[in-house]
Amino acid sequence: MATNDGSRADGAPLPPKPKRRNAVLRLFDAPLHRDWAFWLTLGMMVMSGSAIASADNQSGIPRWLNTLLAVIFFALVFGLLPAWIRLLVRRWRWRKREAASAAPAAPVWQPPVPPPAARPAEPPAPVRPRPRADKAVPDEPLGAGGADLQYPVARAARRLRSAQAPEEQYEALLDTAEMLAATIAITAAAIFRENGFGARLRGLARAYERGVTFGTWTTFVERLHEYPDVLPGGSAALRDGALAADLNILRRARNDAAHGGKPRDRYAAAAKVAELGAPLGRALVGARFLSALPWVLTESSSYRSRSDDFEVVAKYAMGDHPEFDRRNVVSAKPVANDSFYLLTPRGPIDLTPFVVNRYCEHCRHEEACFAAKLSKDGVTTVQSFDLGHQIVDHELADLLRVLPD
Repeated sequence: MATNDGSRADGAPLPPKPKRRNAVLRLFDAPLHRDWAFWLTLGMMVMSGSAIASADNQSGIPRWLNTLLAVIFFALVFGLLPAWIRLLVRRWRWRKREAASAAPAAPVWQPPVPPPAARPAEPPAPVRPRPRADKAVPDEPLGAGGADLQYPVARAARRLRSAQAPEEQYEALLDTAEMLAATIAITAAAIFRENGFGARLRGLARAYERGVTFGTWTTFVERLHEYPDVLPGGSAALRDGALAADLNILRRARNDAAHGGKPRDRYAAAAKVAELGAPLGRALVGARFLSALPWVLTESSSYRSRSDDFEVVAKYAMGDHPEFDRRNVVSAKPVANDSFYLLTPRGPIDLTPFVVNRYCEHCRHEEACFAAKLSKDGVTTVQSFDLGHQIVDHELADLLRVLPD
C-alpha cells in the first residue's frame, strides 16, 4: 500500500510511475533520439518505403497503396514488435526484482565472510549515552561529531577542530556546516535518482544552471521532511525539520558574512563562534544517520561465477584522512570503476553526476569533487570538496540535464 509521500507502507520506495503517453510511444524510451528501437523502426519505414516506391509495380495495386502497406508491415514486424518484446521483458524483470526485494535476503553489499573457525569473537559494543537534542555535543570540541562521517564533512570538521585563531574557527565552522548540508542533499538526491523520482530533483537541476550554493543544499534538505523514508535511518531531527532549521541558521550567517557582516576582529569572531557552535553541534548530532550510509570510491570489480556476484576493490571515503582505506567488498550488481557509490541496505547507488573523482591541476592529484555549475554551452564545473579548486568537466552535462526526467 502506498503512502502520501510516494513510498510503500513498509518504507520501501515505489517504482517510478511511467509517463502518460499513447500506447505506441510507450514502447520507446525517453528521450526518443537515444532509443535504438525508435531509430530501428524509423529506419525500416524509410528503407521499405524507398525500396517499394522505386521498384517496378507488377502487383496491380496502386503504387502509393503498395508503398504504404510495405511501410506499415516493416514498421510493425521489424520495429514495433521488437520494442514490444523488450517492454515485456523489462516488466518481467521488474516483477522479479520486486518479488526478490519483498522477501528477506542477505545484504547485497557486504565484506567477504571468513570461515567460522577463523572468525574472531566480537566484543560487545559499548553502550554510549544518547546526546540530548537541545544541546551541542557535550564535552567535545567543535566539529568532533563529524569525525567519522563522509569525507567532505569529516575533513571540514578536522579543520575546525585544529583551528586556533577565532577568525579561522569562524570560517571553518561555516565550511563544516556547508559540507554537511551538501552531503545530506547529495545522498538524498542520489537515492531519488536511483528510484526514478526525477520530479523531486527539478529544483536542484535548475540550481545547477545558476551554480549551487549553501542555500541550494539547505533548501533541498528542508524538503526532505516531506519524504521521511528516503534516507534509511534518517533521524528525528531530519523528519521534524530541526536539522534544516539549524543549517539555515548557519546559512544565514554565511550570507551575512558575504554581505559585509563578517566579524571585524578576533573578539567579534569568538562571539560568533560561541553563538553558532550550538546549532552546528545539534546539526552534526542530527546527521549521525549518515555514518550508516557510507561513500566509497571504486577501483576495480570482478565477477565471481560461483556465487553470481562481484568482488569490488573500493576506497572507503569516510573520515578526515585524504588517503582512503582500501577494502574488498561484495556487491550483488556490477559497479563502474573510479566512481563514487553510496552504500545502502538495498545495494550500492551511483553518486554520479553529483560526486566525481577528477584530476586537479592545482593539487597535482585526484580530488573528490561535486558538480557546481552547468553552463549553457554544455560545460560542467566541478569543485573540490577539500580545497575548493574548480575543474572543467565535459562528461557530466548530459546527466545533469536529465535529472528531472
